[in-house]
Amino acid sequence: QTIILTQYGPITALGASRLPWYHRVDLRATRDVETSRGKFSFFVDLFNLFDTENAAAYIYRASVRNNVLSFTHTVAPQLGRLPSAGVSWEF
Repeated sequence: QTIILTQYGPITALGASRLPWYHRVDLRATRDVETSRGKFSFFVDLFNLFDTENAAAYIYRASVRNNVLSFTHTVAPQLGRLPSAGVSWEF
């Protein structure tokens, strides 16, 4: 007997295999400075301000035990709170 597996799993009802809802609040502050050499924009970002645990993907694993094929999945989390800063220059 031949069993063909795909990474996407079995065909299910529309929307049945979606990731759970996620919630994320991002924050950004920008300061523009005009100079004779152009405009500089300094910024600070904070992604996922409240450090909410959100699912990025499911990781599926297949295993065989006592000639029984079984599948399990675990949740791969997104990054937590992520700060960043930078500058852009318009000339």
